[in-house]
Amino acid sequence: MNEDVHVFEALLKEFGKQPKFVPEPTYLELCRYPTSRFEEICTRLLCFYFDPNNEHCFYDLFLDSLLQLISTDVRISYRNDQVQVINELNSEGKRLDMLIKSPDIVIGIENKIYASVYNPLSIYSNQIALYGKKNVFKVILTVRKIISRANQKYLVFIYDFMQTIDNMTGETYDNNKLSYFFSNNTEKIDELIALYSKYNERILKVQIEGISELMTLIKLHTNDDKWWAWKGWDLGYDSFNQISGTPRIGVEASYEVLHNNPLGRFRIYITTWEIKHFVPYEDHLVALFPDCYLDKTNDGRVYMHVDVVDDNDIELIIEKLAHYHQVVYNVVSQIKEVE
Repeated sequence: MNEDVHVFEALLKEFGKQPKFVPEPTYLELCRYPTSRFEEICTRLLCFYFDPNNEHCFYDLFLDSLLQLISTDVRISYRNDQVQVINELNSEGKRLDMLIKSPDIVIGIENKIYASVYNPLSIYSNQIALYGKKNVFKVILTVRKIISRANQKYLVFIYDFMQTIDNMTGETYDNNKLSYFFSNNTEKIDELIALYSKYNERILKVQIEGISELMTLIKLHTNDDKWWAWKGWDLGYDSFNQISGTPRIGVEASYEVLHNNPLGRFRIYITTWEIKHFVPYEDHLVALFPDCYLDKTNDGRVYMHVDVVDDNDIELIIEKLAHYHQVVYNVVSQIKEVE
């Protein structure tokens, strides 16, 4: 078993070295763009950005970057106002996705994302040659990884577009390192997860037993049987609202592991289940507990972290639960009187 622990420690150490970035869905992906037309959408976006005269205010950033990639030895000059970008150039009844031209340059671009390169490239090539330009470039774009005083709206769009293309490489994680790590350690990771699940089950069992004991004691101490245990591990009371006309508020508490002790730490909160319900109580509670952390969560809950008891001191825990029970009762009573 000790050998297994050493293996898992090494595994976790290696895991700590891996990149943890997971790409979020982009705007285009959330829009569920039609797969069959996605290359057309990409081409229209690229036409917009490659044209230095459009309102994105990147000017020739994209065109100049493209030329640096395809003309590494020769610096090609051009005037922005002479650049023309054509979407879907008709070539003997076939359509080249994009053509960029100026007096000395012509660039033909075929955009390939899903499909293989089955297009009539010779026809496209002949069409490009008809322009008789000094600098001729023929480009196929594929899904591979490859700012300025720009208009911020269009900057967001191009970042989204670039991330969409990156996401299509199939690399779930940055540089795919984490994917390889999982793939190469599948059995060890599965075993680690299984053991960790069993560990959590044992922890939860002990905590549920601890909460059950506390609930029995606090009911006796407060002479109130309305205390409850949500899913067995979360001790709470919210029957202050028997005082009519007041929003729901409660006291909640639970154990957490400390130094491998399932009952090592006990946290107590004053809480409401909706943010708006906390409003009438907030000034009163903040005045009483000015140094306590107030957590307003994204799911609409409010938690005022009022106390922590370590080492499972049962007597102290019951004393504090009874104290905060009385505090909230008094605050609710004051709210009612004010109203």
